[in-house]
Amino acid sequence: MGANRCRLTFDVTARDALRYTPAGLAVSEGEGWHRSMQCEVGRTREVDFRFHWVAMGEVATVMDALPMGAEVTGEGFFAARRKGGRQLQLHLTAVQWHQDEERKAQ
Repeated sequence: MGANRCRLTFDVTARDALRYTPAGLAVSEGEGWHRSMQCEVGRTREVDFRFHWVAMGEVATVMDALPMGAEVTGEGFFAARRKGGRQLQLHLTAVQWHQDEERKAQ
């Protein structure tokens, strides 16, 4: 087994209604938008992409409570959106809301 960990800052751009599994586990799914400048081979590169995310349990309730457009840093792993599929989604296992930074910018 290889490493599969990701730490990514993103804006919450879409979110489905909070739902629960038959076992009573909270599930939140949505979309995020990441923008940054990265260094690659000594050159600066603009990175801008949208992606799907899913969160379960306590992380799902945190994601559900965030205002739309909130900037967060999420940690987790990538997995196929559907079994056998090629599209990836970020499975969030931890999240931090940058609430203080957003207030300073206003």
